[in-house]
Amino acid sequence: MIKILGVFNEITNTTIPIENFNLLSENKYEKHAFSYFTKEASAYEVIESFNVGSIDKLIAVGKLPLFKRIRVLYKLIKYEKYDIIHIHHTISSMLVILISFFLQSKSKLVFTVHNDYKHYKWFQKIIFRLVLNRVNYIICNSINTKKSISKICPQKNVSVIYNGVNTNNIPEPLNEKSKTIKLLFAGRLVPQKNILQLLQAIHKLSIDNYKFEFLLVGDGPQMNLVKDFVNNRNLNDHVKIFGKLKRNEVYDLMNLSDVFIVPSIFEGFCNAMVEAMLCKCIIVASNVQPLPEVTGGEQNAIFFELNESNHLFTILKNVLSNFDKYKSLATKSMIFAQSQYSLNNCANNHSYLYEKIS
Repeated sequence: MIKILGVFNEITNTTIPIENFNLLSENKYEKHAFSYFTKEASAYEVIESFNVGSIDKLIAVGKLPLFKRIRVLYKLIKYEKYDIIHIHHTISSMLVILISFFLQSKSKLVFTVHNDYKHYKWFQKIIFRLVLNRVNYIICNSINTKKSISKICPQKNVSVIYNGVNTNNIPEPLNEKSKTIKLLFAGRLVPQKNILQLLQAIHKLSIDNYKFEFLLVGDGPQMNLVKDFVNNRNLNDHVKIFGKLKRNEVYDLMNLSDVFIVPSIFEGFCNAMVEAMLCKCIIVASNVQPLPEVTGGEQNAIFFELNESNHLFTILKNVLSNFDKYKSLATKSMIFAQSQYSLNNCANNHSYLYEKIS
């Protein structure tokens, strides 16, 4: 049996790697999960919400003082003698690298890169350069991510494993949706997500008297900005703001929606987009990698150029005006997502790698 430690900054319902880690075979692995920032009760709540899989030992030290958190991680690495330690995030990865070097640990280190290297902050880039050149194996969540690190670390032990989605949690797509076309955005309200450009396009659609509903799901520092924009432009008849919802509630809205919009300036992968594909939504996304890669390209989705101010508006106008013409994209993207992004496939690919290097 392979003994493995998964190290995460946080364990939340949106921490993609923990759901995959949880699903690894109980017969092949003894799985321990460590979270540097999450409190124990919150971490257990997340793990229990997955319904499938299990973690043999959960260590969430977010309640402890900083020094004691590091001490707990140090003792785990020193005394548990893991075969593999899988790291993901900046702070926790740096700590594992330093502790492993100090202890001369024999554990194999695996690091997953979740974003295009150029989009990391300067201090993250410094840490990642150290980490990437100290680990035994690197996983990238897309071909684009792999290309982004090609000049800063050896490529011999680098693989691409796409994120997975638990399709068991996603409701069957509706054969017929409502007569009013529903547009949906779901994500954090932060500058990266580019929500204001999307709202400007929504405003123009309303001025031109198109019939639609825009559903906005998410919360964040730009929430007041969003509400002010909607109120000041009298968009309340078109826009419904839901705030932060539970995952199953987001899935229900995806299932009711016709078009899912990803206007982001950059993305690491965008699992929400994959979930919308599985709910048979037409995908309209910014033409920035890895979004075209993740959707399977223009045969499955529609892309707009960020630097063309009216391009998103023009695309949404065309979709609303010729909806039947674009409906086939929803079916194509759903089939593509089903074939590429199941959580079981993701877990199996990780399992193959762990067995290979242990």
